[in-house]
Amino acid sequence: MDADRFSDLVEKYVESDLKEQERIEIEGLLKSSAEARRRFWAYLHQHALLRKLMAEAKGRTLAASAPRRGILIAAAAAVFVLAVVGGILLSLGPEPAPSTPPVGAKPAGPKETPGPVAAEARTLPAEPGKPSDSPVRSAPNPGPVPSKEPSPTETAPAKPPPDPKPPAEERLPVPAPPPKTAPEPPKPTIVVAAQVEQVLGQARALGGESVRLKAGQDVLSGQGFEVGPRDSLVVLRCGDGTRLEFGPATRVREIRDEGGKKVMLERGLVSADVPKQPAGKAMVVATPHAEARVQGTRFVLWALPESTRLEVREGRVRVTRREDHAAAEVGADQRAVVAKGVPLAAKPARVSDDLVALYRFDEGPFDLIRDVSGFGVPLDLELKAEGATAWKPTGLSLLRWGRIGSHGAAGKILQACRKSREITLEAWVVPDKASFRYTGYLILLGDPTSPNAALLQGVSSPSAGPYQAHLRTGAVDSGRHAPLSTPKNLVVEGRPAHVAYTRAAGGQERLYVNGVPRAAAVRGGDFSTWKDDAPVSLGLEWLGEYRLVAVYARAMKEAEVVRNFRLGVD
Repeated sequence: MDADRFSDLVEKYVESDLKEQERIEIEGLLKSSAEARRRFWAYLHQHALLRKLMAEAKGRTLAASAPRRGILIAAAAAVFVLAVVGGILLSLGPEPAPSTPPVGAKPAGPKETPGPVAAEARTLPAEPGKPSDSPVRSAPNPGPVPSKEPSPTETAPAKPPPDPKPPAEERLPVPAPPPKTAPEPPKPTIVVAAQVEQVLGQARALGGESVRLKAGQDVLSGQGFEVGPRDSLVVLRCGDGTRLEFGPATRVREIRDEGGKKVMLERGLVSADVPKQPAGKAMVVATPHAEARVQGTRFVLWALPESTRLEVREGRVRVTRREDHAAAEVGADQRAVVAKGVPLAAKPARVSDDLVALYRFDEGPFDLIRDVSGFGVPLDLELKAEGATAWKPTGLSLLRWGRIGSHGAAGKILQACRKSREITLEAWVVPDKASFRYTGYLILLGDPTSPNAALLQGVSSPSAGPYQAHLRTGAVDSGRHAPLSTPKNLVVEGRPAHVAYTRAAGGQERLYVNGVPRAAAVRGGDFSTWKDDAPVSLGLEWLGEYRLVAVYARAMKEAEVVRNFRLGVD
């Protein structure tokens, strides 16, 4: 018997992988060889014990979830294997001892091949895991065989050598427990930084797809957005009541609310009303040049290409320059400019109460002049005369007649002034000439032929001075009737001039030049007859340089006019 071949057949039998020819081969070996049967028994016995040990090891590891299941399965497998092997051995019976022929006797003929019945009786049972094709049957009893007394010359049959004792079972190593499955990482928490309260014009979220912002939409922590270039506004409301207004052409890279609010403002303007923040969780507004930390305040901040400007209306803001970490505390009615080479310090700010429009002319060179008042929807102005203007470091110069005006009606100015029945028009200008033979409009609210309100330079009559103011009221149908005029010889060519016109609800009017009141009058009526479609226009039939224009929905007091004059343009 080829031991290696027999072991290979037994392994295939246990693994249910015998082919028909191999099945016939192993059956023949088991029928013809006691050694084959002993080896077959020992192999199956060892296989059953190994299965049991593995089941016990697995059971110890998984006792909490299935305390006895592995052992029961292994025991059942062992019982099954032992039963199968026992059936085989019982069916085969004891192997007859070989006999030695007597001396001189003829050699026996060839051994008879068992008949079909005997072959069927010794058929190997089905492999483990496979159903048997036919039941295992015992061989038929052939009847008693007459015994023959051995002759003295016959040699007694040799006793078969005793079966060697099976080797002691080796203690198999307990398999290591399966590796623990790593717990799934916690799902990221979605944090809503703010909610869109209002959208006017155009605004879109930043990201792979262009998604338009809509009122009621949540802005998640880490998201950014961009406001359209003209007549657009986005208002956000945070959970603690913080209100943020973003003007046209503003780009917010991201807004966060994780341990404190943070707004990354790449460009544009934000007007903020922030309630008191928790200790250690100040709100931060960061621009390319500066970082403003807010504990609770009202302020306006705008990021320009070369600088960041901050004006605080209430409370305090700490602003830090990113370049060198220089810092300043900016309090109520103070301002600060963060720019390279400019000392960082808090300075008194211009009057901001009831400010409804403000143009600083420091964005150039662009074809749009931004309203940075921080009030309502910004009323930006367009340059509509190509080649007629030139940007300077100090402002915008008009080289020939053109028009600078709003895209539509100045609705927010009209509504606010009608409600208060007051107005202030203010301008910092540098006239090209000390006097004109015509009237040029520094600020025009409405139509030149019938303005709602206007501030002018020129000569409208022989008695008129260089600066004039027109106003339409319910008592005077035409805004060109009875202009308020300053004395002559107040304009110095090529020098900056501060001109302001105020009108109170009681009808008191004043016209200031460089902080000094130069004309006064009383005019009755209200603004109910103002035209609703009136736009804002600058530089109509006027030549010179603009440095600042402002409109207030109230009559500034004399001290406030003087304050703005002394502070200058910056």
